[in-house]
Amino acid sequence: MTGPLDGVRVLVLRPEHQAGELAGKLEAEGAVAVVVPAIRIVPPASWTKADEAITRAPNFDWVVFTSVNGVESVMARMEETGSDVQTLPERVGAIGPGTRRALEAHGVAVEWMPTSYTSVKVAEELPDPPANVLLIRADIATRELDEALAARGFNVTRIDAYGTEVCNTDLVQEALEKVDAVALTSASIARSFVEACGDSRPGPGTVIGSIGPATSAECLRLGLKVTVEAADHDIPGLVEALKGYFTR
Repeated sequence: MTGPLDGVRVLVLRPEHQAGELAGKLEAEGAVAVVVPAIRIVPPASWTKADEAITRAPNFDWVVFTSVNGVESVMARMEETGSDVQTLPERVGAIGPGTRRALEAHGVAVEWMPTSYTSVKVAEELPDPPANVLLIRADIATRELDEALAARGFNVTRIDAYGTEVCNTDLVQEALEKVDAVALTSASIARSFVEACGDSRPGPGTVIGSIGPATSAECLRLGLKVTVEAADHDIPGLVEALKGYFTR
């Protein structure tokens, strides 16, 4: 298929079960999507705290999901333990449209999303403090969001709903030599990418595309230079940013 990204080879590092959306949108613009998952989603080290919080879910004013992986992990755990999604708090927040769609697929209505799909905007815009918030996160996520919500008066209970593992190290290194661009869709994928690369860092001609400021900040911390950042912090926004770069 021809398009603005005709022939551009883009490395897609998302987990295998999530790579299809980004790969499909890239290919619709003429790109060659080189899918090599650099990260694997795994259960948390312990479900004890999460299970206890889920049993108290009706006592929370809000539950806020910050990723699709958090949605799928919690929903799978609730099914496994016989919990009903209808026991979730009536007020549900999602960090962006992908997370919202994942919740709605499980029959959970989303009341609120931030104006920009970042943790910073979640912290700034979640309505009606003070309130009790159940916050669904990855185990490697920093405490910045938790602390920012607490500073606004929210009482935050955090669930670490999933972990991540680096995978396909050799394949990532091999693919890096043959692509024009790398698409980074989260801070955790940026970390996994750098770890998988080892000493084989991207060359100066390799375009690094970031989905948003949190991912870009993590790249900066890791010593990875971002070429282009999505204006809209989602998959279509990242594809648009790459299109803009390669068509200039």
